[in-house]
Amino acid sequence: MKLISKIAHSTAVTLLAVGSITSVSAATESSHVFTATTDIQTQILSIEAQLAKGTTVNYSDSASLRAIAAAAADHPPSSCLANYTDTSLPMGKCTQGATGGSKTMVLLGDSHAWQWIGPLNSLAKARNWKFVSFAKASCPDVNAIFTLTSTQRAPSSLLNRPYVACATWRDQALAAIRALKPYVIVMSGEYRAETMYTWPAKTPITDAAAESAMQTTLKGYLTGAGARLVNIADTPYEGIGSLTPAECLSRNPRLTPNPNPRGVWPHDYTYCYRPYLYDNPYPAIRSALSAAATTSGVTLVDPAKWFCDTGTEGICPPILGGVVTFTDAAHIANSYALQLAPLLGAYLPAS
Repeated sequence: MKLISKIAHSTAVTLLAVGSITSVSAATESSHVFTATTDIQTQILSIEAQLAKGTTVNYSDSASLRAIAAAAADHPPSSCLANYTDTSLPMGKCTQGATGGSKTMVLLGDSHAWQWIGPLNSLAKARNWKFVSFAKASCPDVNAIFTLTSTQRAPSSLLNRPYVACATWRDQALAAIRALKPYVIVMSGEYRAETMYTWPAKTPITDAAAESAMQTTLKGYLTGAGARLVNIADTPYEGIGSLTPAECLSRNPRLTPNPNPRGVWPHDYTYCYRPYLYDNPYPAIRSALSAAATTSGVTLVDPAKWFCDTGTEGICPPILGGVVTFTDAAHIANSYALQLAPLLGAYLPAS
């Protein structure tokens, strides 16, 4: 996964909307939330309808351009994400939520778990829960050995070899979680088939091995904590060639109809949005991990429809709810994640 080395936390300026999308000002953006997935799908279908008619969706007004420029800084706190070389806590551990909360909610995973810190922290405060997150770059929650590739921007000394720093850090995080005796544990991560290896055999992971690794994690580590378990499936990949959605929009602040939505997608900034067909990486591995969670009684959350029309010719717009949805090619913008809090909260146990 791509991870920006210097990550700042800020309140993003919001975008003016098009079609049926409501404009949200910077002053009121934090109060704008989605209460139903259909609200998001309505916006996506409106954009698709305009594109289908050959209409260009324009974001070239000055407010939108300022917002697009601000999107790259719209992350959760970087201090809550352990770096590639970190091997021990408290790196990657953050305690938030309600001070003196009656129950504890835990988050575990890599940066694709870290991207959910904003809404989970908001939900924890509302329910008077303590919230403790454990996140490390490119270190998913699955009990497997990983390798790092050049696409993940890790130090060269860590590339193309077992990611031992991940396994060491994760063991400490799992021990800390068991000691917390949490009420609920939320898990999420990015799973790349070509970088996952089974333990201890260290052979490339198969679908069956991925399912077994997830079951080992759930039954051997997390279910022993006596907590309710929630697994958030990975989010779509939103890179436009080598560009992030905001970078693409900064060069071409409009969505242009694609005459061949199911064909070869150009890796440039002609369109600034991607079809869902190309945004769902490693479906077999995802399915295997989901199957393991299902058999272990875990609550599953698939957020795909919070970003995309998941139909055969559906797209994933770069702007929904008045904000840029992704801060880089692979991570949700914090402002958009906060808008999803009510939808995510519906999957958590009651207070």
